Amino acid sequence: MRTRIGFASFEAYAAHAPGLSANVMLQARGTFGAQVSRVRGCGLLAVAAKTTLAHTARALTPAREVFAFCDAGPRSLVLNGVAYPHGTILWIPGGIEIHYRDPGEVRAWSLSFAREDFTTAVHALLGQEMTAAGDPMLLSPEPGILRGIMTALQLVMDGTTELRPPLVGAVLQGIVSSLPSGRPPEPTAVRRRNLAAGLVALADTSEGQPLALADICRALGVSLRTLNTSAQDVLGMNASRYLRRRRLHAVHRALREGLAASVTQAATEHGFFELGRFAADYRDVFGELPSATLHAWQTGWS
Repeated sequence: MRTRIGFASFEAYAAHAPGLSANVMLQARGTFGAQVSRVRGCGLLAVAAKTTLAHTARALTPAREVFAFCDAGPRSLVLNGVAYPHGTILWIPGGIEIHYRDPGEVRAWSLSFAREDFTTAVHALLGQEMTAAGDPMLLSPEPGILRGIMTALQLVMDGTTELRPPLVGAVLQGIVSSLPSGRPPEPTAVRRRNLAAGLVALADTSEGQPLALADICRALGVSLRTLNTSAQDVLGMNASRYLRRRRLHAVHRALREGLAASVTQAATEHGFFELGRFAADYRDVFGELPSATLHAWQTGWS
């Protein structure tokens, strides 16, 4: 389900925002405006909101695990006294009261997952039980992780692609990978080979479709760190890079054989949502842009 709503008054915006109490105050003068987009599906609720004027508010978070971040800009949002500038993620526990300050002209994102889904993903990817945060916790993900999450969600918000389980799994994986974790014992050489073989076998059965690393970890009974160590030793790259390379080859085959009407269709159907990075990686592997591959097939049949 996808919705996008615009507001011309602060009162209408405050009344619409779920969880906001009456303690909402504007902190600047001027003409108020707001745009709120929501996407719900596959256990994920994603919200993107941007207002024109600074304001403060109090809210009760839902009984879900919530993760908030914002677009690039000189000003940061502040929640319970914790500023989360662009490039960071704020983990907000469910069912607590929060106080936040929005400086205006900053698009704020929030993602929320059912607690059981998040707990399962943490156990599968980190090999440990989730320790629930009692207060908001600031996370510092790798830049590419947050950029990929925002790009994928924007494509969903725009209606370019649909919210499907592989995309939600990739978003959840990015969030979980930003959590602090312990270092599990190193596997033996034999076990590493077996785990790498298991990864390859799962990729073989996927027929180029995206695979969630959480599902692979569950199927093989290991943490993401152990899987990556094994893949790096045996395949020369971590699990995510290996799966990405396999999907690049699947896209190349689809374009070369005319199985897709456009580059965008071929890319998104195989789990590539950051199209600029996809095109660069494709050229690195195949020596040409994906559009050239498609054009060659179209020319051959014209």
